[in-house]
Amino acid sequence: MIKVIKHLSFRLFLLIILLIVALSIIIQLLGKSLLESFVSRQFDKKISIGYLFYRFPFGLTARNVSADDFLRAKTVNVYFDFSRISRKEIVIDKLILSEGTIIAVKDINGDKSEIKLNKLNLILSKIPLPLRSEKTKFVADSVIEKGARILDGSLVKGGGWVDLNSKNSEGKLFFYRGKSPGEFLIADFVCSSGKLKVEGELKLEGLTKENISPGMINLFSRDNYIFRGLNALGLDVKTRFSFETGLDDFKIDNIAVNGEVYIKEEKSVLAE
Repeated sequence: MIKVIKHLSFRLFLLIILLIVALSIIIQLLGKSLLESFVSRQFDKKISIGYLFYRFPFGLTARNVSADDFLRAKTVNVYFDFSRISRKEIVIDKLILSEGTIIAVKDINGDKSEIKLNKLNLILSKIPLPLRSEKTKFVADSVIEKGARILDGSLVKGGGWVDLNSKNSEGKLFFYRGKSPGEFLIADFVCSSGKLKVEGELKLEGLTKENISPGMINLFSRDNYIFRGLNALGLDVKTRFSFETGLDDFKIDNIAVNGEVYIKEEKSVLAE
């Protein structure tokens, strides 16, 4: 009896392996082009997939993925939820994008500017297919390589939600510089009907040439001696800001800035 069970178990295991291999071959030969066409229609961008593999039990792995000239990713893992199949709807339970690059060309106040994000990792949860208005949660981190001026070289982390159908979104971003443990910039954003509103706080504390960009130095002074002097006195500077802009026509309007200088109690020589 035990031998029979072992024999049946081995055959069942072998059958599952053969099915997985067969599915992978079919997906690569037929499913890749169908998936490229379907996703291209859904997101109105030309999607290209280098390799496509089946992931047990309800998933796919895509390698060398690109969306027009806007997005490239080394790997995209997709996990499906078929609980809504009776309503003729499939849900992507989780989409995990790894080692991605985003290149966006924007017209900023009349000047063409290319913004490049590198080392992008992105997780999207609960994407309905076909696309309809629904909040999809996201978590992401990336390095701003160029085009963002004072933010170039910064690590940015964030999260929130995005409606992939209407393109509306809301979330919070944290920016880090060099080896500094804390963020130097926090920004809350709301995007609705093609308009983007940003509110945030810029922290100028413990800044040196090693952890800020030349653009940031030039924004506030001709060199960084002001920052060094403030910190030597045990002073920090915090600046609140807000602005609005269009997503297609990136012209900054309704700018508001206010700041404060305060004394660090643990270091201040003025408080003694």
